[in-house]
Amino acid sequence: RRLYPRLTKLAGQEQDVLFVKIDFDECKVLCRKLGVVKLPYFHVYNGSGSRLADFASSLDPTKFKRLTDAIEENRAVRCALPAGGAGIGAGVGGGVGANSEETLA
Repeated sequence: RRLYPRLTKLAGQEQDVLFVKIDFDECKVLCRKLGVVKLPYFHVYNGSGSRLADFASSLDPTKFKRLTDAIEENRAVRCALPAGGAGIGAGVGGGVGANSEETLA
């Protein structure tokens, strides 16, 4: 619960990242399938749905930095076609799932 305001602030700063909050009590089956072992728990996915990282975190600055580091490390490189239209570029966006004591993503 105390982590939520900090996550909301981070979500406002990271406009290219999708934050999803899932209620643990209402989605226990999903949480088990996702391998949640401790709350709060975070998953980082790329735009194609591949899990890039998952870990427990907290308000502790060192542990919370793990989330911001995961966002930065997995930030997708944006690609574009050259001016002449030749070549192919591809990029994927990132997404982060976050949960508090009652939530998970």
